Amino acid sequence: SNHNGTNVGATRGVAGILNNSFDFENDESDVVNLTDISNISDVDEFGLSLWVNPEVMQSTDIFIAQSTVGASDASFILRVDVNGKIDFVLWNQAGGLRQLNSNFGKSASGEWTHILATYDGARVWLFVNDSLSATGTLTGNVRNSAQNITLGSYNNRANFYDGLLDEVFIWNRNITGSEITDLYNNETAISCSKAFGPTITLNSPINAFNTSNQTINFNGTVTSSEGITNVTLFIDGVLNETNSSGINDTDYLFTKTISDGNRNWTYESCNDECTTATRNLQ
Repeated sequence: SNHNGTNVGATRGVAGILNNSFDFENDESDVVNLTDISNISDVDEFGLSLWVNPEVMQSTDIFIAQSTVGASDASFILRVDVNGKIDFVLWNQAGGLRQLNSNFGKSASGEWTHILATYDGARVWLFVNDSLSATGTLTGNVRNSAQNITLGSYNNRANFYDGLLDEVFIWNRNITGSEITDLYNNETAISCSKAFGPTITLNSPINAFNTSNQTINFNGTVTSSEGITNVTLFIDGVLNETNSSGINDTDYLFTKTISDGNRNWTYESCNDECTTATRNLQ
């Protein structure tokens, strides 16, 4: 979902890594303030991606945070640490935290750098320019913080960033594998709205379902923040039927009569990108 922010001073329309970016000046106390985003609070997975281009490197500058200085209910912070490195901190509901830091990998000032942090409920990863830079363990849901999410400073207007920010995205799920590469895309940014296809949840039959009944009811839920073009059922890799209704966040049902034997069935759904999910029948 899109969440609008309140821009306090940052210059809009400056050339970014993709289209336009926001230009923050630390001596002018620029900040973009987002209200609390409930759908990333108390979640068991988390993902954060953005491009940064610092004009002046200053220790403890904030790229993005859900925290004030020294807050007891901080959720996450992405910043420059006292050694001039990228520093990411994520807290769980119990107050435990995982802190990861990394070199920029390029000349920090005047260069675009892609930073991605992600959490799967058991481990936190920090990627810089599509390379894994640091990882560590953490368990439990992400802390439900009362702080607003802010770009360019803490929520209480401190530690102001000086430079450009672009393509800032937060997810309530873990980001993995080719998705990370797609976001970096060989040093050429792509729109995050086109980075991921729909999410498919296969409801029934269960995997390795064993039945003598040749009539099978297939059920899968398909969701996407960017809408859905179609959902297609494949049986043994062969297209069987396509539903082009384009209804988002709903169950797609197909009833089919199939012959005995081991089979695999796949749902494919597309918008700008396509995703698939597969199970087996016995």
